Amino acid sequence: MRCLQCDQEARGVCKFCGSGVCAAHAKRARFVSGAGTVRNPGTALVVREFLDYVIVDNALWCGTCTIRPVYSG
Repeated sequence: MRCLQCDQEARGVCKFCGSGVCAAHAKRARFVSGAGTVRNPGTALVVREFLDYVIVDNALWCGTCTIRPVYSG
């Protein structure tokens, strides 16, 4: 796999977009997974709310993809 930005050998994969990232272009960003609600598709009523999640403060990021938080509500 090659780096998205410079075409050098990738040392890892961006957690957010899956692009290859070399050591020179590697950045870190917070990744949160799992928090949210489950809704009934027919009524949009909350069936279950869960607060189980994992936070990774230094996830590998390519620096070019846009990280956009999504808030339910």
